[in-house]
Amino acid sequence: MTINSIGGNVAFDFSKFANLAGGGGTITLNANGSLTIIPNGSAPTTRTSITANAGTIDFNSSSLFHFNFSNSDFVTLSAGAGGIQAPNVEFIGPNLTLIDAHGSIFATGDIQTAVLTAGGNISAGGNISAHRIITAGGSITAGGSISSGSGPIELRSGGVVHPGNVSAGFDLFAGGGIFSGGPPTTITVGGNLSAPGLVVGTVFVGGEIKIANITGTSVSTVFANTITAGSILMVNAPAFFPIYLPSTDQNGVTPPDFTLTTGSLTSVGPRIPIVNANGTSAFSNPNSNPGSGGNISLIVNTGLIVGPQGDLSSITANGGNFNFGGAYGGGNGGAINITAAGPITIDSPIEAVSGRVLDGSRTAGNGGAIKLNSVVDAMAINSRIQASSADPAMATARRRSAKGGDITLKSGKTSGVAINISNTGQLLSLLDAAAPGPGGKVTILATGANSSARVNGTLRADRGTIDIRHTGDAGQINLGGPGASDAIDAQGDVIKVAALGNNGALTIGNGLLSADTTLKLYSPGSNGTVNFVADVTLGGTSTKIIAGNTVNIFNGVVVTVGGSHPAGVFTNNANYSGFGGNGSRTGTFGGAGANNPLPLNQAPPLDDPGG
Repeated sequence: MTINSIGGNVAFDFSKFANLAGGGGTITLNANGSLTIIPNGSAPTTRTSITANAGTIDFNSSSLFHFNFSNSDFVTLSAGAGGIQAPNVEFIGPNLTLIDAHGSIFATGDIQTAVLTAGGNISAGGNISAHRIITAGGSITAGGSISSGSGPIELRSGGVVHPGNVSAGFDLFAGGGIFSGGPPTTITVGGNLSAPGLVVGTVFVGGEIKIANITGTSVSTVFANTITAGSILMVNAPAFFPIYLPSTDQNGVTPPDFTLTTGSLTSVGPRIPIVNANGTSAFSNPNSNPGSGGNISLIVNTGLIVGPQGDLSSITANGGNFNFGGAYGGGNGGAINITAAGPITIDSPIEAVSGRVLDGSRTAGNGGAIKLNSVVDAMAINSRIQASSADPAMATARRRSAKGGDITLKSGKTSGVAINISNTGQLLSLLDAAAPGPGGKVTILATGANSSARVNGTLRADRGTIDIRHTGDAGQINLGGPGASDAIDAQGDVIKVAALGNNGALTIGNGLLSADTTLKLYSPGSNGTVNFVADVTLGGTSTKIIAGNTVNIFNGVVVTVGGSHPAGVFTNNANYSGFGGNGSRTGTFGGAGANNPLPLNQAPPLDDPGG
């Protein structure tokens, strides 16, 4: 059966055209104007194919009606600017295609179809289910769940109209991924979201986000600027990226801020995702500048492991590469902020450094800023954290920051080891001698009443400051170890280490503390102690000050004071030999030695953190 209305409207009442006794048959309806379809009963139609084309398709039903095409081989409903309007209809049929070329699709109930395409909005009071869902300039809204089966959900631009948003009251499943083809869009899901990959702007999910190659597609990366979820599970997924917009001025691109907030983040390999917000490189135009690293913020209500077998394999926010002999603006390191309620473990590098200078002839780009905060738990650093660079001249292209970057570690764990920097840990704010500066800061802060900070490995703040503090009443700081296996190598312009509690203890073992201007080792509380438990060198040309209610140099230990000036000691109990000590211990000073001790209350102020 075929009905054509070249210039007018068509009203088709299914009650007047009953199913054929043996099934089969076709219905074709064409109207340049509007097509009104009046359904009849909820039993499935047995027509082999149904095709409807009109400027507007209206389904006229005074009450909720199930339009069931599950027994039909081919059903296509295609509308123009007026859209498909079905306020009281649920569409059901695996071979149903709703194609709305210019307008919107609206149904109070469910939409269950093979392909769902709209030039405007797609809206259902119930669930939306199709093998592929596409809008051009419109949004997709379902009071229930949305599923695209093994196919994608595509949010395309509609001419000058930007892509719309997606909202599901319950779950969203997109076996082929979710893709926005224009400016970033928003995905809001009340339940769980499952897809092999996302290219969107903002994602809000009340339950779990699962990124996994469930249906065999090759997409498994997340491109988004803001992600908020109850939990996130990444299965063999390689990366998180912010949405990079194209350059509009022939300069490299600085990515937008990337923020991830979740109750927990878990990854299952073999691929463990990176977080990458690097700036893009300069164009070949000699006046082109590279983009700077972006801002990354990770907020996790449990713990976070960065490492080959962790939750993330690496985090970078580096500047883009500079031209060969070209412009030297931009290319700065970005900012990385990690806040976790649980423990933070770093087993792979984290970087926020300046971009590479291709001719290696000068310094360019500022260092970035990296902050790690375990609010009430521990932090373990077993790898490199780097905020600025001074690459050696072994290669033409190298990173040589013009300004030092900042690194901050903080833990509020109340007892036990709050911060542990192992021998393989590195906190690097590097700066080439030719760089204009200033240098950066490396800050380590523990605040728990009875916790400890153990600091080994390498700390560098070239022409900058290293500041290590514990503010807890019985807080302890351990630099290096009494055993040969633990050692610290800390170098900066200023080094300040202080256990500030009334019962604080600063214990210094194997290693080197070298400062060019000022070196202060303080435990000024009423029962505070500074303990030297293994041979250590206080190097550099700096003024060196040791201040504690009690200063102990353990038996057989030598504290070697570099430079030409003796160390200043301020203590009420000088438990060491020589240099005015009381001789109760055989440990002593070497090198430039120390002045006779003065009372603790005459010690110079420690100054503010980082100052």
